[in-house]
Amino acid sequence: KIDRYLVSGIAQDTYQQATMRAIRLLADQVHADLVAEGVDNDEDLKTLRTMNIWAAGGLTPDLTLLFDLPVATGLRRRQRDAAGQNRLDRETKRFHENVRSGFLQLARKEPRRIKQVNAARSPDRIADNVRMLVLEWLEKHRPQTGRKR
Repeated sequence: KIDRYLVSGIAQDTYQQATMRAIRLLADQVHADLVAEGVDNDEDLKTLRTMNIWAAGGLTPDLTLLFDLPVATGLRRRQRDAAGQNRLDRETKRFHENVRSGFLQLARKEPRRIKQVNAARSPDRIADNVRMLVLEWLEKHRPQTGRKR
């Protein structure tokens, strides 16, 4: 988890940007996940997105599915799996609300790429929704056959 202190104002602070790059490199080396807390404005979000593109070698998924549900529901589900708990499960509700808010903000900014799935529904309904979204995406991006050269 990257503290709000390192994220807030990152767009204008080259020291914070360099620190974030170093943290990202270190996390990659030890195969750790990163979560940035407290992205408060569009400029900081844009800077973090640019840094993520750099860290991922310029790769961005063509389709991202955001499985969204209320934080309280997600935390209850995770508590049922005590053996599978991890460090993120021990974070505060506020932390999870901030993370969810950040993902929803990304989805609003990139609606053509990021599709929301209502994960509060039954597994069968979620699977149907995912199937529909993927099939729609494949249909729109199917290679054209019979094109003249």
